[in-house]
Amino acid sequence: MQRQWDNVFASLNEIGEKCAAQDMVLMYHNHDFEFTEQVEGQQALYAMDDNVNAFHLQMELDSCWAHAAGSPPTEVIAKYAGRLPLVHWKDMCRSEGQVLTVEFGQGEVDLGAVAKASDQAGAEWLVVEQDVCQNHPLQSIESSMNWIRKYAANGGLVHV
Repeated sequence: MQRQWDNVFASLNEIGEKCAAQDMVLMYHNHDFEFTEQVEGQQALYAMDDNVNAFHLQMELDSCWAHAAGSPPTEVIAKYAGRLPLVHWKDMCRSEGQVLTVEFGQGEVDLGAVAKASDQAGAEWLVVEQDVCQNHPLQSIESSMNWIRKYAANGGLVHV
C-alpha cells in the first residue's frame, strides 16, 4: 500500500504549526514503512524531512523498525541530531521472514551503539519499548531490565 505522502506532509505541517502556537511539539514515531516506501526516489522518512517544517516536527525514532527496514539506526539518529528528543530502544530478530521483537540483548540491534549515537545526537530520552515478546510480559520486562542494568554497570550511557 502506497500512502498519499503529500497529504501526510501537509497534515504534519498544519498540525505542527497548531502545536507550536500552543507551545507544544509534534513528534513523529516511525515504523518500517517510512524506510521502505519511496517518495520521489527517496525514503519516505527523508522526504518527510524535506517537506515538513523542522520547527514544527521533531522525530521520535524507533531504532528497531529502522533496523528492520535495513536502515542503520545510528545513521538515522545522526541525521536527526538536534531534533530527536526521544529514541525508542528496542531489540528484534528475524524468524521465518517475520520481525519478532525480543528482550534486550537477545536480538540483532546493536543497542549499545544506539545509546551512544542517541547521546551524541542530543536525545533526551531512550524510551525502553517492550513490544510483544516471546515470553510472558513480566518475564520479558525482567530480562530486558537485567540487560539494561548490566549495560549501565559496565559503563553504558544510561541511568537506571
